Amino acid sequence: MWAELLREYVPETKYQLPKDRDARVLSVGCGSCPEALSLNQYFGKSKRVGRDSLDGVDFIGVDIDGKAIERARFDYQMPDWNSRPIEWVPEPGYTFIPGDATRIQDLVQGRFDVVVYAHPEILHRENIWAGIFNQVANLQQSGDLLIATLRLPEEKETALKSLQPPYHIRVATENKHMQTGYSPQDERHKFVVMGIRK
Repeated sequence: MWAELLREYVPETKYQLPKDRDARVLSVGCGSCPEALSLNQYFGKSKRVGRDSLDGVDFIGVDIDGKAIERARFDYQMPDWNSRPIEWVPEPGYTFIPGDATRIQDLVQGRFDVVVYAHPEILHRENIWAGIFNQVANLQQSGDLLIATLRLPEEKETALKSLQPPYHIRVATENKHMQTGYSPQDERHKFVVMGIRK
């Protein structure tokens, strides 16, 4: 679903990847981050298919759930063929950090070309997420990309209220890549919002 979502909607934003340096991608509230590979493949300089397509992408995921971060770290490992016995080591280009996104600027530094919010649960936490959105916007510069997927129309509207001051919203629609008979987990990505940092 993520590969199709990116191919469909990112071009509508007119976003341009940096040409003079590697892209940096931040996923806020990443959970176990099943979308990381698709994000790396789409935003990487290399368009090869497979887990070796990390050229030019520095991917960082942050989540308050330490168990989800451990799962992400487990999922994004590769064999070290030079060790005996062979050991599993973190894949280059992926970093997963346990921590509270309300303190995001204490957890990560530098500029992020792309920021992803995969199904933030913003209803009933509107003020908390508004603060997170503002902090993360400070980690981006004019022309950088924001991607959010949301479950409910009310979440989409709430996100739009918080995101419009720092972003030009270019996409705010129902995700047409939701499949018939999709899993309940995919339902969290029913709506897509994308914007460019002002």
